[in-house]
Amino acid sequence: MSKVLNSFLVAYERIDHEIDSDLVKASANGTGYLDGLVTLDKPDDVDVSRFTDSHGRRGIVYYTPTGNVVVFERYVRNSESDVIPFVSNGPRWWKMLFTGAIDIDLMDTLSNNINYPNNVAKAFISDLNKYQ
Repeated sequence: MSKVLNSFLVAYERIDHEIDSDLVKASANGTGYLDGLVTLDKPDDVDVSRFTDSHGRRGIVYYTPTGNVVVFERYVRNSESDVIPFVSNGPRWWKMLFTGAIDIDLMDTLSNNINYPNNVAKAFISDLNKYQ
């Protein structure tokens, strides 16, 4: 099992709230990315959700006040030993900071601090309000 997958599973397995698979399917953009989950409404009393799509790919939705960050397996995994990259969809600020495959450092940060994307979004909002 890759280090990135192992780190992802630490977070994935701790999350109780699961997004309905039909909602995940409806959020797909046709290229394997899940753009629609970026604008998914945050459920009450939920900070993160997990999902499995119709192909068996697993992912996590981190809710933020500026749009959600969605981290997921890019391709279908045949076994836990397959090395499959993790990618993300997110609001513009996320795309400016993090592009391409998610490396072990970012995955460890996301897994160990489930509120990381939300905290970054709030810091951006706070800074923008200060300097307007």
